[in-house]
Amino acid sequence: MVINTDTTQYKNLLSILPHKKIGKPGLDDRHGIYGIYQRYHVKGKVKSRKLKFYSPYNPQSLAQQEQRARYKAGFEAWRLLTIEQKSVFNIRAKKYKISGYNLFMKENIHG
Repeated sequence: MVINTDTTQYKNLLSILPHKKIGKPGLDDRHGIYGIYQRYHVKGKVKSRKLKFYSPYNPQSLAQQEQRARYKAGFEAWRLLTIEQKSVFNIRAKKYKISGYNLFMKENIHG
């Protein structure tokens, strides 16, 4: 369901293009607005779509936990860098149109 914020009677509530979760499953939803909302871009415009409620799947596999540990270590390493070291990554990252943080994480998590 794509929400057209121009014509809905709940324009004030939805005019900010909702995202994330609104409401809880099982609550009385008289106006039909509870759900999980996702933002997406189409031809330079931002739209919002309502998804059904779902419970995220989190298997907590060994591989997933290892990846989370690598991410955490990378984040902590970034925090310990000096401003000068971070600026080197920021300058290098401009070539790829990403942030210095993203370049650092890419090089340190994925190798």
